[in-house]
Amino acid sequence: WNEELKYLAEKYRLRVIEDNAQAIGAVSRVEGFNGTYKTGALGDAAAISFYPAKNLGALGDAGAITTNDTELADVIRALANYGSIEKYINVYQGVNSRMDELQAAFLSVKLKYLDKENRARRQVAIWYDKYLNHQDIIKPSIESPEGHVWHQYVIRTVRREELRSYLEKQGIPTMIHYPIPPHKQFCYHQYNDLDLPVSVLLSREVLSLPVSPVITESDVIEISSCIADF
Repeated sequence: WNEELKYLAEKYRLRVIEDNAQAIGAVSRVEGFNGTYKTGALGDAAAISFYPAKNLGALGDAGAITTNDTELADVIRALANYGSIEKYINVYQGVNSRMDELQAAFLSVKLKYLDKENRARRQVAIWYDKYLNHQDIIKPSIESPEGHVWHQYVIRTVRREELRSYLEKQGIPTMIHYPIPPHKQFCYHQYNDLDLPVSVLLSREVLSLPVSPVITESDVIEISSCIADF
């Protein structure tokens, strides 16, 4: 977010939708804002994922959209309810995307612990930054302690497949987020020929290491030690 983006949104009467799927609870300072803000508070609305593996996860699939625009909130509620504001009267072409009460109840309890668990994830990232060292690995930078909630701890290496296979043999799980950049997906075939070298490079090098609120310093030391021997 910056003044240029704000200017474009106002000039062309655009809505700014924030992708907050993996950043809930992060705090940052941004150009054009006084003080700090939490992710989800910048644009006209923000999309949040409550997939079970997220920092704030439900028992099953769930998600939410946040906004402080009353009219927009009414439209969003209708779109999630068959496009209906009043039963059997469909104003929009909507979907059936309501969160069930069980997921909402579960999330309302877990929400109380979100900040605590995010702090634990930040500590894991600090441990990785301290103990993880290898000439073939690029670590993510830690610029601001509260500016990241570390849903994933993603390293980069040109030897990704070799490292991933090695760690798997050591009993250390990893994931690739994500192996195919969006513009190379079949569903966006009209964009397949775009020249986006940075996106392609990252898709070939990124590897996510274990991170969660329950990982200990000794766990990180063990993982880092295995990688040092790679």
